Order: sequence, then C-alpha cells, then structure tokens
Amino acid sequence: TAAVEIDVRAWTLGTTAVSGARSYVAEADEVAARAGEEGFVHLDTRDSCGLPLVASTGEWRASVAGPDRVAVPVGRVRDLLDGTYQVHFTPRLPGAHTIEVAPLDGSLSAPVQGVVDVLPERDSDPSPPTTPPPPS
Repeated sequence: TAAVEIDVRAWTLGTTAVSGARSYVAEADEVAARAGEEGFVHLDTRDSCGLPLVASTGEWRASVAGPDRVAVPVGRVRDLLDGTYQVHFTPRLPGAHTIEVAPLDGSLSAPVQGVVDVLPERDSDPSPPTTPPPPS
C-alpha cells in the first residue's frame, strides 16, 4: 500500500468574498415600513456560490429613495453577526422605495438593490369619533 503525505504547512486558509449578485434584500417586493415611522429591511449576504456568509463582512453603507426619487433618511446598518444586516430608514411617503446597500470597502462593483413597499401614515387621531348625546 502506498502512503499519502500531506504537508499542512503549505495550506492557506481563505474566506469567501461577498457577492453582489447573490446577496439580496430579504423583504424585496414586501411591505417594510409605514410612512413617518422607522422601519427596516434585512440584507442577506451571500458568497459567489450562493452560500450564506455567517461571519461579519465589514461595514456597509445604505441609501434609500422614495417614490419621488428623493433620498430618505437612513438611520443605521446593524450587523446581526450572522451574515445578515438590518438597514433602518424612516420613509416620508407611501409607495415603492428603492434600497441600495454596498460594503464600505468598495469590494462590490454594484450595490445590492431591492424595492420595498411603504404603507401610508397611521391615522393621526386614534380617538374614536364622538357621537352627540341622545336628545333628552
């Protein structure tokens, strides 16, 4: 029988890089927020094989544009430490909002994009309508 020798000193340990084509906004085409209230979406980062990146991939920047194509305030991009991130934003208008997310290190040639829906503001007067007292 022949013996096989493996020199582990020659091995290198590598990590897979994030793939913009495989990563996605989890709530794409769904309701993500209500106008006037903070909402968030999840960014699910994947490698080029489509496998989840279970470790932090660094810091990300995000931009959100409303249906009028005006920038929407973005609060923070929170690392959930499992390869997913929460992108917090506060929409002003109801309708379709475009989200773009990219790593700060510039490792993606194009940002991860998604479109989410925003519902109208809640009724500003939550009290029930008053009815006049019955005639006496």
